Amino acid sequence: MYGFGKQVKRIAGQLGCELVSCDVRFLECCGSAIRADRADATAEKYAEHWVGAMAPVEGAGKQNAGRRAANTWLRRALVARGLPVPTVDDMRRVKV
Repeated sequence: MYGFGKQVKRIAGQLGCELVSCDVRFLECCGSAIRADRADATAEKYAEHWVGAMAPVEGAGKQNAGRRAANTWLRRALVARGLPVPTVDDMRRVKV
């Protein structure tokens, strides 16, 4: 589903998550494996993982802690469902 990265960026941005272009590329690639009727719930869960991981961290590492937690959750969710996890080459092909 094209636009998933931008959808997550909008939702997560409202919660203080600072997605960068490589995050959006990763999410755009993941979006093709996510059913349209699950996209909103998946985007919200991604943002929840990001925010939850930021809470206990002080200083400049907050965003990276959130990013790592959210991306790890999404990768694991894809693998658990037998869905493809984007490769670096996949992400390089996405323009944001």
